[in-house]
Amino acid sequence: MKYVYKVVAALLAVAVIAMFIFTPLVAIRMESLAISILSLIGQYKGNDAITEIANEKGELPSHIGESFSVYDIVYGDVNSIAGAISDIAKAFGDGDSNILERIEVIIAPTLAFIVLGILAIICAIVTIVLAFAAKNNRKVIYSALAGFGFSFMMPSTFKAVAQPFLDGDIDLGTLMDNFLGSLLGQVVNFEITSMFWFIPITFIAIAVWTALYNYTLPESEKRARKLMLGEADE
Repeated sequence: MKYVYKVVAALLAVAVIAMFIFTPLVAIRMESLAISILSLIGQYKGNDAITEIANEKGELPSHIGESFSVYDIVYGDVNSIAGAISDIAKAFGDGDSNILERIEVIIAPTLAFIVLGILAIICAIVTIVLAFAAKNNRKVIYSALAGFGFSFMMPSTFKAVAQPFLDGDIDLGTLMDNFLGSLLGQVVNFEITSMFWFIPITFIAIAVWTALYNYTLPESEKRARKLMLGEADE
C-alpha cells in the first residue's frame, strides 16, 4: 500500500505540471471589426463563401475568441490569438519602448501571476520528490497545501492583468505592428478558464490522499514510523 500511495501522490503532482503547460487556462473574447466588415461584404457583394456561412449559422459572428495554454503561447500558430500574445511577449523581451509604455500598468500583476505559477509548479515538483523520498510524508501535505495557496491566488492577480484590457486602457490591436493586430478589436472578456481550478483541486486531492493514507495505517505501522522519526519512546 505504501508504494501505491507514493505512485498516486506523484502522478497527481505530475498532472498539476501537465495542466499548467497544456490545459487552456486563459480565455479571451473580443469584438472584431474585420468580421463585421466581411459580413457586410458578403451581404452586399454576394460573396458565395460568406453567404454560405451566413445561411448555415443565420448570421456571421461579430466576436472572435480563444482559450489557450502556456504551450499554445510558446508554440502557437502566428495567426492565432495565442501567437499574437507571444509576439507581444517577444517585443517586451526585445525592449520595445512603446510596448513597455503601453503595458506599464499590467507589468507588476503579470509578474506576480507568473511568479505564483512558477512557485506552484515548484511545489508540485517538491511534492513528487517528497512522495518518494521523505520518511515523514506529512511534508507532502505541507507542499501540496503551499501549491494550493499559490495557485488559488493566481486568478486574483490575473484580474488585475485583464482589467485594463476590459476597460479599454490597453488596446490589443495597437500593441502589434502586423496584419493580425489590425484585425483585433475591443476585448469583451479576458479571464481564467474554469479548467484552471482543477490545479488547486488536484493539490487538495494530494493533501487529502496523504492524510487518508496516514489515518488508515495500522497502529503497528504508525508506532514504527513514530519511532523512526523520533516522535515516540521505545
